[in-house]
Amino acid sequence: MGNLVYHGSRIYFNEFVIDPGLSAYSDPARLDEGYGIYMTEDFKVASDYGQYLYTINLENSFITDFTSKVVVRDTILKLEQMLGINFKLYFNINEVIDYMMDGRLNVVNLDDDIYNYLDASYKFYQHHGEYLESFEDNFRYHMKTCYHSLVGNVFKYKIPTFKEPLYICFRNPETLIIENISYTGEE
Repeated sequence: MGNLVYHGSRIYFNEFVIDPGLSAYSDPARLDEGYGIYMTEDFKVASDYGQYLYTINLENSFITDFTSKVVVRDTILKLEQMLGINFKLYFNINEVIDYMMDGRLNVVNLDDDIYNYLDASYKFYQHHGEYLESFEDNFRYHMKTCYHSLVGNVFKYKIPTFKEPLYICFRNPETLIIENISYTGEE
């Protein structure tokens, strides 16, 4: 048994699919973490997003808990180790962790934020120019692949506008087990 979380939708369905065309919002800027399946532990919050309320059994093994500073730090340090780059020479890791904790960074694309920190450092290019050239412009892709290998299909995280943590499934939606579908009435 995992965590019970809720997803509200205006649409009735029997399985989850991640597809930008199915998003409730046509403007991706309105989505905190990009396309994916957003869930919450709060029944009331989920019911605000549509008359169909999905109760989901979310296996703990699929969750990366970014409400924990320790988990965020460990993930960053593992990414650093995989890439063979000492991030501390180029940006303040504690600042990145704090930004993650208060919702200023995107959990799904933390690798992009770290890349931007590195990219802004002249010293980084002085130290790693040859290393970067060996990737033939694919360093960013390599970093993303490494990051995604470190995290589960679902992130648990906090954003300032919600009291409770949110969950986003950004890949492999078939891992979300629908326990129940309730109809809450008209929107």
